[in-house]
Order: sequence, then structure tokens, then C-alpha cells
Amino acid sequence: PDADGAAPEGPLVLVGFSQGGALALAVAHGPVGPATDALTGVCCLGGFLLSPDDATYDWEGAPTPTLLVHGADDDVVDPQQARAGARALERRGIPVEHCEVATGHQVDATLLAPVVAWLAGR
Repeated sequence: PDADGAAPEGPLVLVGFSQGGALALAVAHGPVGPATDALTGVCCLGGFLLSPDDATYDWEGAPTPTLLVHGADDDVVDPQQARAGARALERRGIPVEHCEVATGHQVDATLLAPVVAWLAGR
């Protein structure tokens, strides 16, 4: 939000790493819907859906395009959680892309490259 508490008018993409990625997914797909109509995407890096198989999310709302990027060598958040999250989103008709990259649980150029490419294509 800006100084007046209003959300931006232009396109907005939420990006979060680890727990921040889980929170970005919760905001984008949460029970109250996105915080703004300007939300055009969400990127979760090394994170997870909080509860992929319950009513934590608004699966009936507008489907926010979602990118899940996870390090194949992540020893903090199991990459299987991202795979399960991608399947859960797909089952509910959410446009989702999922990729695993050769890195661990860290923000580095390898983890960010798919995000840059995804954003460039939007």
C-alpha cells in the first residue's frame, strides 16, 4: 500500500521466499481473496502451501497465476512440498508453473532466474 493505505493501481505480483512464499500464496489464494484487483501473479520461492487440501484458500475466487520455484537440494523445506502444492493448485484450476532448480534453501541467481523469465513473459 501507499502512504494513504491504498493498494497500487498497476499490475502487482507478490513474491516471497520460504515462509514468505507461503504467506504470499495465502494472500493471493486466501479466504478473503486477493488484497487488490491489481494482483496479477504470485511467486513462491522455496516455500509451500500452508494447507493444500483444506479450506484455508479461496479456490472459487479468481485464479491468480502462480509460479512455484524450489531448490532440488533444499534441506529446510522438502521439494516434495512444492510438488504437492503444484498438484493441489492444478486440481483447483489455478494456472501454475512449477520448477526445481539446482540449489538449496537460499536466494541466489539460480533460484531467481525462473522468476525473472516468468515475469518477463507476463
